[in-house]
Amino acid sequence: MHDDFGNGSWTGILFRASQDFKFYQLYITPEDGIGTKNYARWYIRNGGANTWKELRELRTKLPFALISKQWYTLTLTGKSFKFELYLKKREKAISQKVMDWTDTESLHPKGTIGFIAENSRHYYIDNLRLFDTPNEVNLAIEPTEKVATFWGQVKRHNNLSN
Repeated sequence: MHDDFGNGSWTGILFRASQDFKFYQLYITPEDGIGTKNYARWYIRNGGANTWKELRELRTKLPFALISKQWYTLTLTGKSFKFELYLKKREKAISQKVMDWTDTESLHPKGTIGFIAENSRHYYIDNLRLFDTPNEVNLAIEPTEKVATFWGQVKRHNNLSN
């Protein structure tokens, strides 16, 4: 998470979004960010502007200090209407579960994904992966030390130096 002005900014993921402004939204604010620092916050929107609602009971402090201009892995899973959020520092092998919750009202069964940042600031997303089912997500191990990944890095390096 990074912005060009040197401040931390909150970032948001819209998911299961429809054209009629119905969606779920997750905000993540780093420790040095703007707003509720070092928290995950959840929102639901059911159409018009007056349907926007924060689920305050789900506001969750992050398990470690998230700092701007550093890399993290954020995993958001959704199976039916049960959602889980995981975070991992770049140097760690295992993601930490931040929280889970179930939308008992089953409001938004399908839709698209989108991203938003506070006050139109920019942030970077690298290696975005989408899966059809949560079972496809390997939360335990990153492939950086695997032979295939190492071989790919060697080939890439050789191609760049030619």
